[in-house]
Amino acid sequence: MAKTPRPFEKTNMKLRIYALVALAVLISTAAASLFSYSRYTADLRTKVSLSNQQLLEQAANNLDSYFDDLARLSLVPAYNTSLVSELEQSGGGFQAAHLELENRRSIENFLDEMMIYPRQDILHAFIISGRQVFYGSRMRPTIDWEQDPTTLDWYTQVQNMSGGPIYLGPHQDPLLKNDSTTVFSVVNIIRSLKDSRAVLAYIKINADFSVINNICGQIDLGPGSGLLLVDAAGNELFCSAPKNRGIEPEQLAQSKNGSTPDGEFLVYRMELPRPGWMLYGVVEQESLQKQAKQTSRMSLLIGAGCAVAALFLVLLALKALLAPLYKIMSLARQVGGGNFKVRFPADRRDEVGLLGRSMNEVVQQLDASVQKNTQLENKVIRAQLVEKEAQVSMLYSQIQPHFIYNTMNMISMLVELDRGEAAVKNIQRLSLLLRSMSKSNTMHPLADEVQLLRAYLEIQTSRYGERLVYEILLPAGLEQCAVPTLILQPIVENAVIHCCEEACVPVHVQIAICAEAGALIATVKDDGAGMDEAALKRIRQRVECSDEAFSAEGPGTGGTGLRNVNRRIQIRYGERYGLSIQSSPGRGTTVTLRLPAQEGEKL
Repeated sequence: MAKTPRPFEKTNMKLRIYALVALAVLISTAAASLFSYSRYTADLRTKVSLSNQQLLEQAANNLDSYFDDLARLSLVPAYNTSLVSELEQSGGGFQAAHLELENRRSIENFLDEMMIYPRQDILHAFIISGRQVFYGSRMRPTIDWEQDPTTLDWYTQVQNMSGGPIYLGPHQDPLLKNDSTTVFSVVNIIRSLKDSRAVLAYIKINADFSVINNICGQIDLGPGSGLLLVDAAGNELFCSAPKNRGIEPEQLAQSKNGSTPDGEFLVYRMELPRPGWMLYGVVEQESLQKQAKQTSRMSLLIGAGCAVAALFLVLLALKALLAPLYKIMSLARQVGGGNFKVRFPADRRDEVGLLGRSMNEVVQQLDASVQKNTQLENKVIRAQLVEKEAQVSMLYSQIQPHFIYNTMNMISMLVELDRGEAAVKNIQRLSLLLRSMSKSNTMHPLADEVQLLRAYLEIQTSRYGERLVYEILLPAGLEQCAVPTLILQPIVENAVIHCCEEACVPVHVQIAICAEAGALIATVKDDGAGMDEAALKRIRQRVECSDEAFSAEGPGTGGTGLRNVNRRIQIRYGERYGLSIQSSPGRGTTVTLRLPAQEGEKL
């Protein structure tokens, strides 16, 4: 017997929604409270902003004063006539060497007495004249005498400056060995007293960067707030701001004086012109709004007390009206999770019942479609994943880092031996191979593949010399056959590496290509040491193993390059094509590659 619908269920859904909208007038209860809250917050923000701006200016003035102090300190050597005279002295022979030693002692004593000992914040002081380095330090460090100061970035900057010192952000000084202290530096010029245009040397003073941290750390902008100091490149130098709340230098650089894009923080900024740094003050709006919220909370409580009874009735009505919709939403979530067996009760006769019956029909169709297509979809996805894995592994196996390193080292030696023409040819060959890596998922003519192969073998011939002899046999008429890019190089590389690096006698590698019964056959044969039956069996299993077995063994057990080639061929052309391997001890190894002969295919 069919269930008789209740009158409430026959009510039009639109009328129920109208009733709920009428109850929404309860929202006006909070409007007055929100208005008073916003006005109070705006006034409080104005007052606090002025106070925080003054604190930020104080921090900026303290930093600028410290920078000015370091700049004046860097000018002291330039006005010391005896020091400048000693820098101008030069000579040769034993007497000059003796004077040079005396000058060094005098200059370094000056650095210690005038800069290091009187000030706790100065860690090191250097005077650099050409490649000569004079230094003073609180704790005698180990100087890296092999470091050429003229090659450092700051040396180039100070040479190009028009006037005034340059400031270097926090760094570890490369002139010192085994010193991990973070320093902040000022660099200035020492000019000749005889000719003010002549530069005698450069003075570099390393100050403890903790001084900058102490100056910034003295400023307190309140809870949830802080300072952020960044250099001209946007690198963070000091941060007491709530970084874990998403405050980043890039975000602050766009905000200027105002607030962050999300409105969560107020932002103040001051530029430090001497080093080109930027100082930001970040104040959490929540802390400013705490008092305003307390005031607003009282007014909201008064309005909320009047609305509680009506709101309770609205919740009961909403629960009754929305229960079937929540049921449909719950079933929809189950369907989204893959459960296509759920059904909505079909005994309702209103709009919700119609929606439920429509959902049931859709779920039934989805269930049938999913069961029909799941197997095919899994195969397609698995094939795509295998192809992607093979491509990535192939890229790493084609040109190994040690091959690139050895090739560049060989090119460097050719340049040193004035064999520029040979070096240029090897650079061109390496460039050709590297460019081909970006096209590893494409097809190209067999002639291009052979060109890549010759480039690789010529590079290896330049390296191994007479230990490597190769031969490529390509009959006429096969040049335009389409083959995957870099399909032969991994096989040849495998032969070269395992033969030339393990043998002291010349190794012959032959690559022979032919067409046979509609297939393209490429044979890579070497006369190296070969393999015994157990090793050959292991390599064959490795090349032909499943993806699960390959993942379990890992790529470090050998045969990865050959397996990648075999998988690429079988994914593209099917399992009837691929690699076969033959070998015996003392008689070398032969790898045969079989592809469909696709002559005249459009590439």
